[in-house]
Amino acid sequence: SGGREHALAWSIAASALTEELIIAPGSDAMAALGRCVDVSADDLDGLLALAEAEQPDLVVVGPEAPLVAGLVDRLTAAGFAAFGPSAAAARLEGSKAFAREACARFGIHQPGFTVCSDMDTARAAIAATGGACVIKADGLAAGKGVVVADDAHEGDRTTQVREVLGDVAPHPARREGRGAGVGGAGDQRGRAARLEVGVDAADDHDAPPCQPQADGVR
Repeated sequence: SGGREHALAWSIAASALTEELIIAPGSDAMAALGRCVDVSADDLDGLLALAEAEQPDLVVVGPEAPLVAGLVDRLTAAGFAAFGPSAAAARLEGSKAFAREACARFGIHQPGFTVCSDMDTARAAIAATGGACVIKADGLAAGKGVVVADDAHEGDRTTQVREVLGDVAPHPARREGRGAGVGGAGDQRGRAARLEVGVDAADDHDAPPCQPQADGVR
């Protein structure tokens, strides 16, 4: 029901191949693009039941939470064509620690990092950066589980950081059991490029890459 999902709905609705678009749960802004159905994005049973009732030709999954929870796997097992990563592939988004460790394993450039699960380990990792660092909650956090600290003292002492670590008031990502680790990375600034390509593991028919994207990074 957010901006990403609106962009997906807008693009799908504009396609000449689309006869009908059903959006769950949708929003007032999306109502002009298709038929909105009141099924929550994290209600996997409800979404599967909706697919069974509507028999769509294609299901496009936008939000991270149902992807991490395995919605695409369940849809595929039920015989539906679904666009989105499997639960195994979605771990790259669902766990910062898993993503960092995967990058390290395959030699993909990234800042230095340490995975921590308690305040003492985190303080030592923050101090080792010698100053600025970034502290991230391991699990999905709706964009809230990150602190950019300008120096080690700030990174070690702010209530924000302690909340990310779960020492004061566990972050929702931790309360829901999606990950207790926290990655602390050295500070990097500049422009980051991103290149996306769709892959089909079953048929080995890869789509052409999308246009490169660039973001300002701090």
